[in-house]
Amino acid sequence: MLFALHRIASQNWTPQAKPPVNFHGGQTLLARHAETLLGMPAGKRSVRIMVTMPTEAATNPALVRDLLAAGMDVMRINCAHDGPETWAAIAANLRRAQRELGRDCKIHADLGGPKLRTGALQSSGRILRIKPARDVRGQVVTPGRMWLTPSEYPQPAPEETAATLHVPHTSASS
Repeated sequence: MLFALHRIASQNWTPQAKPPVNFHGGQTLLARHAETLLGMPAGKRSVRIMVTMPTEAATNPALVRDLLAAGMDVMRINCAHDGPETWAAIAANLRRAQRELGRDCKIHADLGGPKLRTGALQSSGRILRIKPARDVRGQVVTPGRMWLTPSEYPQPAPEETAATLHVPHTSASS
């Protein structure tokens, strides 16, 4: 399979003399890594149950306790929402529930990624729809293209551009 993929990409490929793991060793390695990351599975299950916490979990310890009692193995806190105080309260409610029930549960803090910020947008009063041209099979024949250029120093649009949008310059502090 790797040989074929490398040929398609016009690249040379030489197989390793020995694969890093064999079929059985791979299963063992996967199980070990899963235990490290997610903890031991409960009872006779081979899977772990991960539950994403709502904001309410910070102020409702019973919710967290009930989820842990129902079999939650990993609590996921979505750090793209709320803030450190809320996250700490959710974690504290889990730790309290763990002591009460004698069950272990990992905490997975899912960090929010970068967000594109455009700033305030004014209504233009109309909508400009730009879309690609497609053939009868739905394949794109001509892409829909828009040219963004500064209002103060407009640049000419490349050929086959459907529309040009002049963007005013704003300072970073605006």
